Amino acid sequence: MGSLKNYYKRWLLTRQSAHHKMIKVNYVKEYCEILDPYVELKDMHWEDHKCKYRYTGGYANFHLMRMSKGLYVDNFPKLGQYKEAEPDESVLNHFKQIGNDRYGQDEGIFKPDRPYNLFCLQMSRTKDYDNTVKALQWATKNKQYTVFRAHPCPGDATFYGPLWGHFMKLGLLSEYTVFVEGCRSKEMVEYADRIISSDSAVSFKGAIMGKPVIQMRDYNMMNDIIPAIPDLEGCLNVKPISEEQFTQWLTWFYHCICHDFHGTGYAEKLIRKLKFYEAGHTDEDLHSWKYLKNLGHI
Repeated sequence: MGSLKNYYKRWLLTRQSAHHKMIKVNYVKEYCEILDPYVELKDMHWEDHKCKYRYTGGYANFHLMRMSKGLYVDNFPKLGQYKEAEPDESVLNHFKQIGNDRYGQDEGIFKPDRPYNLFCLQMSRTKDYDNTVKALQWATKNKQYTVFRAHPCPGDATFYGPLWGHFMKLGLLSEYTVFVEGCRSKEMVEYADRIISSDSAVSFKGAIMGKPVIQMRDYNMMNDIIPAIPDLEGCLNVKPISEEQFTQWLTWFYHCICHDFHGTGYAEKLIRKLKFYEAGHTDEDLHSWKYLKNLGHI
């Protein structure tokens, strides 16, 4: 299978058509170089969900890399672990000052001409396709003007342009549904009344900006604090997450989930976490605020 430190080349090869993903390769390269002396590629693989350790780019911010045995990479149970954390306002302020975009962004600046809901398009395959159809029907039925934003990394699985013609033939489009591509997320989120998606990481950016956030699938990084409404009924009544709750969640998220490759000591923290796993600590242990604090990891 080759060495872990050279895996980034394979990662890059499969993303050649997605520039906004390719520009993140240095984080994958550095991550693999840090852990290469301690673990083999067969035991720590990006795509292989059955390997010993799992890792991926950070939620909403790619440089906040995640590593586990599956928890909060492949599996997202509602454990309420964030409730143990000691809220730290400096963490909230930190996130308010950074981009909170997982991938690179297009350069277009969205200029709305009316109030709107923002629906963030994701995969064009079945799981997200079905939710997109539901959202189109909801917008028309409830006369809710909704902007459907294209994924910033269009590829075979996220390319919604051709599908819009298909939706038109199915009679799913109306004066309340509009497709927008080529615009960065900042203004689209800032001007929106609410953020809706299957489970897009743009939800994180919306929450940071104080927007009501709704996801249609109850299986995502923020499911402890964001409501899942599969049919979108009643979503207009959803309020923004309170700053107190969000600060506590962010504090836990930053210290217990993330490895900040823009921070200090991230390599040592990553190696230390791997050694905790090798010593027999469990996934749930190593994502618990109290447990990590007792280990001196926080």
